[in-house]
Amino acid sequence: MGDSIAVILMTEDEETIARTIAEASVLPLKDAAYLLWRECSTLDLLAWRAMPPEVRDLFRSRRAGENSIEVKFGHDQPEDGLTFDRLQLTHPSIDDAEVRQAIIAAVKFHDACFGYSKKSRASSAQGSSARSNWRPETIPDIRNGLTSARDTTSAIT
Repeated sequence: MGDSIAVILMTEDEETIARTIAEASVLPLKDAAYLLWRECSTLDLLAWRAMPPEVRDLFRSRRAGENSIEVKFGHDQPEDGLTFDRLQLTHPSIDDAEVRQAIIAAVKFHDACFGYSKKSRASSAQGSSARSNWRPETIPDIRNGLTSARDTTSAIT
């Protein structure tokens, strides 16, 4: 008998996740971190849809307050969540501390451009200092929503 190979086709959701991970893997570390942070909601939704129904039911049975606490925690400690795991997949040879720092920088940049918190909206000085590591020509485009990390290579100097 000959050996046979089973081919398992990916779903559209799995293809989207794989494509995003592949895009991030060819970018410099900080740009990849920004791409994965910007796309984390989409990637999380696709992962949610791939979960078995009983797991989704478990999450749905939780009180709403528990979910909002986790969302806030996920934003406040992004370097310890799924973005970290995804960034490690794209840049496996990079030290964990450097990966964490890249994610923190990406989140600060995103918050400075889009004003996640009251504190960052109230203080333009905070925003400008958070953006200091990024190429100046990238900032206006991102602030206006015209550029995503996919369109920008080496957005960080």
